[in-house]
Amino acid sequence: MNRRKKFVLTFLTTLVVLALSFGLIYAGGFLIVTNTGVPYKWDPAQPVPYNPDQGMLGVLTNAQAVQLVDDNVKLWDNQHIPTSSLSFTNAGSLPIDVQTAADFAQFDSKNDSINPVIFDVDGSLLDDLGFDPGVLGFASVEFIRTIAPFYILEGKAVLNGNWIDGDSTDGVETTVEVMGSTLTHEIGHYLNLDHTQVNGQFFIGDDDDPGFVTYGDPTPQSTNLMFPFFLGLPGEPTAPNTDDIQTISALYPAGGFPAAFGTIEGSVFESDGTTPFAGADVIARNVTDPFGDAVSRVSGALFNPGAQFPTGGSPDPALEGQYELPGLSPGASYTVEIVQVNPRFTGGSGVGPIDPPAILPSFEEFWNGTSEGATTADNPLDAQNV
Repeated sequence: MNRRKKFVLTFLTTLVVLALSFGLIYAGGFLIVTNTGVPYKWDPAQPVPYNPDQGMLGVLTNAQAVQLVDDNVKLWDNQHIPTSSLSFTNAGSLPIDVQTAADFAQFDSKNDSINPVIFDVDGSLLDDLGFDPGVLGFASVEFIRTIAPFYILEGKAVLNGNWIDGDSTDGVETTVEVMGSTLTHEIGHYLNLDHTQVNGQFFIGDDDDPGFVTYGDPTPQSTNLMFPFFLGLPGEPTAPNTDDIQTISALYPAGGFPAAFGTIEGSVFESDGTTPFAGADVIARNVTDPFGDAVSRVSGALFNPGAQFPTGGSPDPALEGQYELPGLSPGASYTVEIVQVNPRFTGGSGVGPIDPPAILPSFEEFWNGTSEGATTADNPLDAQNV
């Protein structure tokens, strides 16, 4: 492929007007985006801080829980991902053992330079906060700079110890390894990463992706850590995988990223070739490794026409339908496809800028160059390599 290739994907549809409902905003790749279209990030010149809780986590002692945090947070750092500039620092324990909603409120929505990683020993805290017992954990960005440089100032994460309390009679029990990978996933959100569905949607019954039809069935190993659900499959990644790595590297670049790699960029349009479409999942697959080397972005990920807050995205119409797929293997050939964001991915499990997901006005398909058109003669499985 060319080092940098631009092209346009056009849906095959006769639909003239597509009504989109913009609800809770996520960014397909990044959770919060400035009103100028720039994703927020922690100051890359400083280690990202976190403050572990003082209590237990299920059957783990506090020392064991803190070690679990230290070990899994660093899976995002430059030593593990050379194309990411990230480093981390354990900035010391919280001043208390957070056990109740009142304790939690001491650290919620306060700009105090404390970044809690809270150990809910038995799930009672999350229950008090109104979370479903099936939640393994959650994380969020707490405070940001609303002027340049657009840095994250504080974040928080909570882990549900009920899942590792040694009691399976309540139907919620997993391994310490899974809890560790849950933490790594939540730290992805703490760093401002959104979810990704690439390859993982196959395992929840969404198996008509053109890539699956053409290349076969993906393996659990090809799913990504930032998939919205824990699938519980043998071989499911416990550390950042391909799409996770390319996304974190785009936000915190190092090691020649992205210049030393390939990038495909463009826009998704409706059938008239001029009306941008936001909310399609755009996936590039290496033709020789279509599941192991697959990168995705949701079109219009940085766009929000009704943004009223500094974290809602940009109203710039040039960003509607736009996507960029960096970190591709130099010299490799890729197919590019547009697919539906699975309708199950809503709210806290959202993927992309629209909640609920925008419905494609036509079928999922590969990009096939000059043969793209708004007629049924354009076979959705025809592809032109890039």
